[in-house]
Amino acid sequence: MSRFRYAGRRLFFGRARLYPDRIELSGITWRGIHRRSVPLDEVARVRWHGGDHQAANFVLVLRNGETLSLWVAGSGLWKYRVEACLGRRPVLQGDLPGQVASASAA
Repeated sequence: MSRFRYAGRRLFFGRARLYPDRIELSGITWRGIHRRSVPLDEVARVRWHGGDHQAANFVLVLRNGETLSLWVAGSGLWKYRVEACLGRRPVLQGDLPGQVASASAA
C-alpha cells in the first residue's frame, strides 16, 4: 500500500494497494469517493522515474491503449513489484531512471 494521486487531478487521501491480481486505487474527490480496480492482466507495460513530487512518476500502459499517469510514493519499488506479479524479470540495463548503463558496458 502506498499514497498516490492522479497526474493533474485532485485526490485526497489517495491510496494504491497491490494485490496478486489487481491494483486498487481509492481516494476522495470533490464529487465523492473514488475507487478503481486495475486487473494486472490488463497491464501491458509499466514505466517509472524518480524525483519530482509534482509530475507523474509511475505510468501504467494498459492493453486497450489507455495510459494511467500517477504519482506514487516509492514508484521504483512499485514498478518491480507489479512486474513480479506479472511474472516478468526486471531488466536492469536501460530500465533505470536516466538510462543508467551497467559498469561492464563502459
